[in-house]
Amino acid sequence: MLCLSAVTDSEEYKKRFNVLKSQYESQLARADKEKADTQTERGERERLQRELDTMTARCSLLQRQLDKQTGKPSTSSGSDKSSTEPPPTANIKPMAGPSTPATKQQASLHSVMRLARYSILAWALCHLSFVTGE
Repeated sequence: MLCLSAVTDSEEYKKRFNVLKSQYESQLARADKEKADTQTERGERERLQRELDTMTARCSLLQRQLDKQTGKPSTSSGSDKSSTEPPPTANIKPMAGPSTPATKQQASLHSVMRLARYSILAWALCHLSFVTGE
């Protein structure tokens, strides 16, 4: 009987060991996948940073070339003008915009309303003079 108990205990321990081993291996596989994903993301981030640096340098070079062609200093590199000088402004006067159908419709609605008011007022005056006999 002692042997039978030892055998079942041994089998139970093997089962527990296999379950724990399986759990450990799955956790290890998840950790490896996470590590690979992190390395991929890091590589992508570094590639994008290098690309950004290249584009920034290219943009600066093009800005300098443009400044040489136009004879104007770059605003991003800072200018030698004094800070007390006001920025240049344009002398632009507003113009009456083209009338839209909505504006025309509002104008005609106002005309109709004004005409209606005057018509009612004229009718009331005529009616009042007719009633009073004046």
